[in-house]
Amino acid sequence: MLELAPDCHRDWSREERAYIDRISTVCRSATRLELECHFSDEGDPWCVICDRASGAVVVHLARIDRKYVIVLPVQAWSKTRSTMAGVVDIALAEIAQFKAA
Repeated sequence: MLELAPDCHRDWSREERAYIDRISTVCRSATRLELECHFSDEGDPWCVICDRASGAVVVHLARIDRKYVIVLPVQAWSKTRSTMAGVVDIALAEIAQFKAA
């Protein structure tokens, strides 16, 4: 059975934080990338990965209504996934492409 994301308007869970830590580790190894996490006005958690040089958002992910959303602004692309693993895998692949460029 697929486990639902935590209720709306709550901070990242311990399990979600472990996924975010994976992204944070990759960002620290790429001096051009910076990870920032915060909350929407409604209280839903989000994270962005930015290019320090340009300030551009490379990846944006959030939990909204018990679903995970990932946005790649440069590509004008977004997807919704039911698991944090799904969006983190996409984010890590995008970061890898960004680092290679």
